[in-house]
Amino acid sequence: MRSNVFNRCLLAASRLTRRYSTTVVILSLLLFVASLSIAITSLVFETDRDALASPDDRLQILKTQFYAEFPPADEVVVMVQGGSQQQREASVELLTELLRQHPESFSAIFPFVELTKLNRQVLMFLSEEELEQLVGAVGQARHVLESLNSPNGFASLLDGKGEQLDPGSQERFASMLPFLVELLRGIESAVSSRGRAHYQSPWGKILFAGADSRFASGVSGAVGNHRVFHTIDEGRVHLLLLRLVNKENKTIQLLRELTETTGRAHPSLVLGMTGSALLEHDEMETSERDSRRSAMLSLFLVSVVFAIAFRQLLRPLAAVFCLLLSVGWTVGFTALTIGRLNLLTVSFATILIGLGIDFGIHLLFRYEEEFSKCGDVDEALDRALIGAGPDITVGALSTAVAFWAVGLTNFTGISELGTIAGVGVTICLFSTLLILPALIAKMDRARRLSVRDAIPAGWRILLARLESQLIGRARWTLVGVGAFLLMTLPIVSTVGFDYNLLHLQDPSLESVKTELDLIERGGNTVLVSISVADSVKHANDLRQRFEALPSVSRAESVSELFPISSHRKTELLKELHCNLEGLPVEAVSTNQEKLTNGSDLEELGQGFIALEALFKTQKGTLASHRSSSVRRAATEFEVLLKKLFEEMSDVGPGPLEDGLLTFQENFLADVAAIVGFLRGQSDGPLSLAQLPENLRVRSIGLTGKLAVYIYPRENIWERPALERFVNDVRSVDPEVLGDPVTIMHYTQALKTAFEWSGLYALLAVVAMLLVYFRSITWTMLALLPLATGIYFMLFAMACYGVSFNPANFMGLPLLLGIGLDFGIHILHRSKEEGKVTMFGHSTGPATAVSAITTILGFGTLALGGHNGVASLGFVLAAGVTGIMVSALFILPALLSVWSPFPDPASLKQNAWGTD
Repeated sequence: MRSNVFNRCLLAASRLTRRYSTTVVILSLLLFVASLSIAITSLVFETDRDALASPDDRLQILKTQFYAEFPPADEVVVMVQGGSQQQREASVELLTELLRQHPESFSAIFPFVELTKLNRQVLMFLSEEELEQLVGAVGQARHVLESLNSPNGFASLLDGKGEQLDPGSQERFASMLPFLVELLRGIESAVSSRGRAHYQSPWGKILFAGADSRFASGVSGAVGNHRVFHTIDEGRVHLLLLRLVNKENKTIQLLRELTETTGRAHPSLVLGMTGSALLEHDEMETSERDSRRSAMLSLFLVSVVFAIAFRQLLRPLAAVFCLLLSVGWTVGFTALTIGRLNLLTVSFATILIGLGIDFGIHLLFRYEEEFSKCGDVDEALDRALIGAGPDITVGALSTAVAFWAVGLTNFTGISELGTIAGVGVTICLFSTLLILPALIAKMDRARRLSVRDAIPAGWRILLARLESQLIGRARWTLVGVGAFLLMTLPIVSTVGFDYNLLHLQDPSLESVKTELDLIERGGNTVLVSISVADSVKHANDLRQRFEALPSVSRAESVSELFPISSHRKTELLKELHCNLEGLPVEAVSTNQEKLTNGSDLEELGQGFIALEALFKTQKGTLASHRSSSVRRAATEFEVLLKKLFEEMSDVGPGPLEDGLLTFQENFLADVAAIVGFLRGQSDGPLSLAQLPENLRVRSIGLTGKLAVYIYPRENIWERPALERFVNDVRSVDPEVLGDPVTIMHYTQALKTAFEWSGLYALLAVVAMLLVYFRSITWTMLALLPLATGIYFMLFAMACYGVSFNPANFMGLPLLLGIGLDFGIHILHRSKEEGKVTMFGHSTGPATAVSAITTILGFGTLALGGHNGVASLGFVLAAGVTGIMVSALFILPALLSVWSPFPDPASLKQNAWGTD
């Protein structure tokens, strides 16, 4: 029995805890309860991805400056699909009403744009030339508008007697021709459909002929309409924007309840919601739920496997009890020192269960072996502590050092994980070496050696025979391993890195499905970049430069609502008001003459005949007109007039009256709306105070700076599109912010941090092994299971189509700590026994059982819905499987071929004394 300072200290501490075992257990439980109490009251779950990064990060500094101007707010998008436009708008209005009843939870509710004030500035967006053409067109149209107030009303447009259709003014008739074409098209459509066709205003052709077509259509939609709803997919999907006052669970739950209430009121609609805040909340909820379930399930499976391997229950339960104490103490440490769990550290309990139980397994297996030799509990515990204690300690400290090396990175989320896991592993070591022996001594005080203790379990005999066969054919075993490595190298090389954070989440989540649907429907994504402008002019300049980028779909800012004014525009608007002065708009809007008898229809028909006669007198001139649009309109006018006469001949008086009356009502109401709209135009500048409140808080900072929102053209959840978009917008503004910039920066920083943390961990554990073995050769041998295990992990990932991602990439530094334990135990026992067979004593079974429990512990993570956590479980389970096979079979085969021992013949002897 070796005697050194460590062994003496370990035995002294263990004997002390065994002597006062009851007191030790009671104090341990009290500390456990205190730790949980502290955690319940002070430990929080941080869902914000910003919490993963260092506060000294350059991007974090820029975001802090941005938040000083634009206070942080969590934007949510509610998406309404299905049904009719009226149903969708009604549902948006209902949900808006419900949300406004909870100002403590929701703010800046933005269901639509109120145009009451903004409409007064519309014409200011026209150029001086376009505005001049509009004023002239209104001057010409005044005669039309005045004629509508005549006793004949609508029919007066067609009788050819009014000045507006004076045959002596050819140019006036030519300029009116596009308007008349649209008028005839509308009348023909109304007659053929008996008034059920959708009314299209003809006024754009005469009033806004010189303006941009998009502007004209926008004005047409705004006239008479004081609300413009947010829509995508050509108006088939409505959006409602709002902000969460806080991200508490009850606020998000209330939002979902109100949305469900709205959905029940409109069963034909589909309502969904998404947003960065919801995606982060749902991701945290899912990962926390999966981690909690995984911890409970892994604890149960570990206990079952432990009990089966030992063929009894109490001693395995003692090891599980110590493990639970360790997890509880670690939770208390986390609450006191860090105070929070994040998206990375939330699964630390499962990690500790998978790692910490190994220490107890090795100690108990060695205890069983020593007890079968001496039959005394205390002596067996002493021998077990001296025989397995150093290996357990070196393995645990190597794992802890690997985690602490991870903690050296400047990425806060990874650093916190390294700190928590490193301390947790150390606590598990302390609990295993001091608390577990005390429990065993108390439980086994009356234990006596029996025949059953000397009979190995059947599974141990089978594994021993398998081991004997492989070692007997060690060279062929190594050749087979080499062939496997060479043949699978092309497959392994296909494993890549998936940066798409949306792929980490549970695809069944409403927020994820809505986000994907939003992308598919052409609403881009909730990911948007933000640039800050100092003035309206600066914002307009930025907006134009951003929209010129190939990866940008559009750029938006309230600067678009501030038109460029000039003295000439002001004078033109005053002239416009003069042209409209005195028009009897109210009389026009109420001039709804009923077509109730044949004489009315006859008078209207005479009007069409007169219009046809007038056109014939002008036809030659119009056909050779210098303007191609006039020539085209003349041809179209003739065709439409002929078609209208045919329709009027085919339908009866009833349908004809219905169609004409409906069109007349729509037309006269349209006239009133157009005149009211033009009269309401202001020749003064728009002020910030006139903007709707829900628009101001999104777009104007505390000191008056303006936000410019930049939307991507592609799906920037995918890395190539994200890089193109971010690089493009940074070429315009290097300090641009928003979720795309944050995601690109932090995912790259996270990957880099994992790479560096893996390097730090590797250097740390190599240093530990060199100190322990004092040999480069034995250090390399100890690393062999780790290397082959990682290779097998990559092979499994390639076969199942699993890529590295920001969640499972931390499996690499984790495996560094896990993989060393196996090699250390195998090599130390081989050195101690002078032979490589592991199943003739406790080390082989202990290694197998600890590997299986670790695989089960991490494998339960793969059963969750959160894809990131599930992929982490898969990666770790595959890696530990490879490490176990390598440690138990490949490493002994290598040792048997290249023997560092003095008696090579002893390597051929198997566990049960047969060759």
